[in-house]
Amino acid sequence: MNSLGHDCSRLCRSVPECLGITSTAIPALLVVTCLAVLAMFSNISCGPPPPSPLPLPSPYVTPLPPTSTSTSVAPATSTPYVIPILTPTLHSPVTLVAPEDDACVDCGTPVTLRWSWPHGLEADECYRLRLWGAEQTPDLFSLTTTDDQFDLSTSDYPPGAYNWAVAVVNSITHEPVSKESKSLHFHIAPPPPVVRSISPAVTEKGISVTVVVSGENFTLPLTLTIGVPLSVTVVNSNTITTTIPTTLGVGKYPVVAQDFRGEGDSSAFFTVKGPPPPTVTPTLPSCHYPPPTLTGNGIVERNVTFRWDWSGVLAEDEWFAVRVGYLPDIPHSQYWAKEREYTYALCTLGGEPGDYIWEVAICRGEPTRAVCNLCAVSERQVFSFGGWRCD
Repeated sequence: MNSLGHDCSRLCRSVPECLGITSTAIPALLVVTCLAVLAMFSNISCGPPPPSPLPLPSPYVTPLPPTSTSTSVAPATSTPYVIPILTPTLHSPVTLVAPEDDACVDCGTPVTLRWSWPHGLEADECYRLRLWGAEQTPDLFSLTTTDDQFDLSTSDYPPGAYNWAVAVVNSITHEPVSKESKSLHFHIAPPPPVVRSISPAVTEKGISVTVVVSGENFTLPLTLTIGVPLSVTVVNSNTITTTIPTTLGVGKYPVVAQDFRGEGDSSAFFTVKGPPPPTVTPTLPSCHYPPPTLTGNGIVERNVTFRWDWSGVLAEDEWFAVRVGYLPDIPHSQYWAKEREYTYALCTLGGEPGDYIWEVAICRGEPTRAVCNLCAVSERQVFSFGGWRCD
């Protein structure tokens, strides 16, 4: 108990120093402090605590003096409690498997879109597949499925480029569960072009000509080759035009149209001919024969038969040339014969009534080329024709 009193005394000393209480208030404060300490220990060791002491009269309490460094403290304001919003952590993205990026698919051929995800779907999860055309265009469709593949009918979509991506979402709320996959691209290709014909189909070397190529499935990008690659203008899916250059050599060239895959079919050809050979008039040996003698003519309906006589014998390259004309013109229509008689259709001159003139010459030359080296010419005779309707 003495030790307790000692400690109490030490406490009673130290407390005023720490609190800065004046010496006039120490006796009363000391008594109160010691009584409080004794009561506390007495309560711990001896039983129920004694009744609380009466408060000291105000003359015995000296308030702490204000310090010059004290500042006024603003009353505390209440801070509202904000409930944090938890952002769910998305799983790793789905991996697209097939078709590979930039794959090309023939129009009308089904294509199977395949993907994989290592985590496996929960009961309330599904895949969301999106398909769209060019960049930044709206989705052509967005669907959900629990399968890891989808059969796409390319016949439902026009030729062109398409993009697709897959993500895992909640099957009820459609909220994302995984990050969306990286988008891949594929192309729906039109049927390969087919060339059916070209017009015109012939030109001469050194002469440029614009041609029209007819066929099917002509869509850009398209290459046309006629001996050399040519630029084309697509009029419609069945018609293209191009110009044959003057530098294209002599020859026969297939007309080949191909799409961007290098595919195409053709059944047309274009021909570049060389310049025609110069006309060479053969030099025939000169000949001098006595002239034929005209023996008469006879008209039956619209035809007239001419007859003549000649004492000589024609060589293999010699001919009788029968010449007929309508007066006052000189004879100009020429017919080649080996015999000494020839029947002429007057309708070739129009069949008009009037006077006609005729003669017979002996020529050395080629009837097919109308080359004649004149050897002799008969006298001319006139005959009359009453006319005939030739239509």
